[in-house]
Amino acid sequence: MVRRTAEIAIISPKDEDCINAKRNLTEDKFHRYMSNNSVYLEEQPTKEELTAIFDSIRECGEPGFINVAEAKRRRPDFAGMNPCVSGDTQILTEQYGYIPIQDIVDMPIKVWNGYEMSEVTPRVTGYDQPMLQISFSNGSTVKCTDYHTFVLKDDVRVEARDLQLGDKLEKCGYPVITSYQCTSLFDEKSAEPYVAGFYAGDGLTSKPLIWLYDKKRELKSEFERLGCVVLEGEERDTVRVIGKVQKHQVPLVGDSVANRLEWLAGLIDSDGTLNSEDGAIAIYSVNRDFLVEVMCMLQTLGATGTVSLSSNDGERLMPANDGTGEKKEYFCNKCYRLTISSYYVKQLMDLGLNTRRVTLVASPNRNASRFITVTEIKRIENAPVVYCFTEPKNHTGMFNGIMAGQCAEIILPPNAVCNLTTINLTAFVNDDGLVDWDGLFGALKLSARAGYRMTCLDLELPEWNEIHHRDRLLGCSLTGYQDFLGMVKDFDKGKEERFLHVLRDIINYNADNYADELGTPHSLLKTAVKPEGTLSLVANGVSPGLHFQHSPYFIRRIRVNASDPLAKTAIKLGWQIHPEVGQTMEDATTLVIDFPCKSPSKKTKFDVSAIEQLDIYRMFQEYYTEQNTSNTISVRPDEWEEVVEYIYAHWNDILAVSFLELNSTYYPLLPYEECTKEEYEELKGKMKPFDPELLNNMEVETRNMGKEFEILDDREGCENGVCPIR
Repeated sequence: MVRRTAEIAIISPKDEDCINAKRNLTEDKFHRYMSNNSVYLEEQPTKEELTAIFDSIRECGEPGFINVAEAKRRRPDFAGMNPCVSGDTQILTEQYGYIPIQDIVDMPIKVWNGYEMSEVTPRVTGYDQPMLQISFSNGSTVKCTDYHTFVLKDDVRVEARDLQLGDKLEKCGYPVITSYQCTSLFDEKSAEPYVAGFYAGDGLTSKPLIWLYDKKRELKSEFERLGCVVLEGEERDTVRVIGKVQKHQVPLVGDSVANRLEWLAGLIDSDGTLNSEDGAIAIYSVNRDFLVEVMCMLQTLGATGTVSLSSNDGERLMPANDGTGEKKEYFCNKCYRLTISSYYVKQLMDLGLNTRRVTLVASPNRNASRFITVTEIKRIENAPVVYCFTEPKNHTGMFNGIMAGQCAEIILPPNAVCNLTTINLTAFVNDDGLVDWDGLFGALKLSARAGYRMTCLDLELPEWNEIHHRDRLLGCSLTGYQDFLGMVKDFDKGKEERFLHVLRDIINYNADNYADELGTPHSLLKTAVKPEGTLSLVANGVSPGLHFQHSPYFIRRIRVNASDPLAKTAIKLGWQIHPEVGQTMEDATTLVIDFPCKSPSKKTKFDVSAIEQLDIYRMFQEYYTEQNTSNTISVRPDEWEEVVEYIYAHWNDILAVSFLELNSTYYPLLPYEECTKEEYEELKGKMKPFDPELLNNMEVETRNMGKEFEILDDREGCENGVCPIR
């Protein structure tokens, strides 16, 4: 991700090269200064691991870190860790029934979320991912990353890595699907569906023949009616199937509901039997995968089943098939059973299921089907590519016959835009230290409404527009907080928590109220404290965000693109400007502008310990911020060990924090640099006042004002997982 002229990189804790990317930089690697690096941490690190990270931070200011668990607490569908499935995972869709997810990548498609159809677009979501294989009591297995979520009883959502044997999945419903976008198994050259189903159960693998024994011989007339040739024998009858037929081939949703039901009737009559007094049906086969496919077909007919082991392999007595009528011992393979409960048998009967041999007597009082449970969890080899989708209604889909959570997304998900507003708290304090509470609360209301109004705009790219309208994220921020506290008369330190809580409540109330007025969804998240350096300069240099002022006098630096009208305006005005580190004024693509600042605050970061700054961050996280509070903790050289202990002790309260040694000189052209009063006055005296008309002329000259920009798909060229440098 690139923000302005800098890159924001989130890196693996195992990527030593990236973690140490800014150590001992030579001139040819100065461009690395332009990347802001943070490491994501899935679990709390040990003290030793945390100390190693802070050794790097102390030396070069990075990496920052992101606590994935805390991110998930704030937004349960956070996906910094690729919650995805393997490419061969079958997804239940309206157009194709079950189809491998890898076959529908980047295709808008409707999936069954367990309760209704919902449009999604499956994506490639990761590469070379560690995988788990989860097995379930209904016979299904799912191969997924550790962070894929499963929906347990009472809608409890649990990541794959946290599943326990015996966990019960939430029950769901199943659709009745007929699609004309999918290939049909049956055509004018095929055997009749009932015959094909019977052949799938009792047919010979090598020949289009079916042998009828005992009561099955009573089906002779039925087979003849369906166009087959039946040869009567002494011990058995032989049915010669007319038309194309394949053993263990299950019809798809391209076949009509009637044809699928006829096929199922044939299968039940061949290898099925009543399984209970209330009318449950059991179908037997040595081919477990075939029964799982049949179960998935049932899920396109409003029903489902359970595949389980019926008997182990071994010697057992079977009819001798030699005309004697005696039994002999034969080696038999494992046998599996597909059980359809009486509730679902009744559903199928109502849909039109009509068997000829097995009598259907289903009469359930209710859906008393058992919960699907977790039966096995094992680590398997990494998947080279993983896939998922975002389902907006219930955040679920059907994966290999199991309702599970869909792909989660980061707090600002892919294809989402920033939507930020800021209130300058100091603007509501008069010279006597009294707060204009009505004015402040009114500004908060406008901040929430203005932010929400931006979520009503339509974006040109459909995928961005979908996320934009689905989440309606706001980022209502504050700045000047420390100066505000210093200016307000008799503001008790103990009131801070209540004060922040009230501000958050006002924003939430007004955003939700405005959404209700418009008849649109509430915003998923509303409050944040964003980086406030630039806006704080515009507001006469107030303390940025929650930070303390740098010092009584300091130079504040901002970076702009060298082609930006603002940069050209600053050059014309003769402001003090530097080329970015590693560049010259002749070839600079980024320029750094110096602003002399004088702090109105009596308290600066040099007067505050790192621990006090971390306490303030945690207070904001608890009482105001729903997303994250942008912060950089200034640490004295003798405080690092104490900081490590603090972070370790309060790990569950911290989402993402960055650190910099106080008065550090590791970086040239730091954003803040202390200066003397004399240096401040000298630089201030050289700066000509800002001229809005000059900026306007520069915008016209560089054709940046009113220019039409073409919206492009920025994924072009990224098919192999690596995007070209642009």
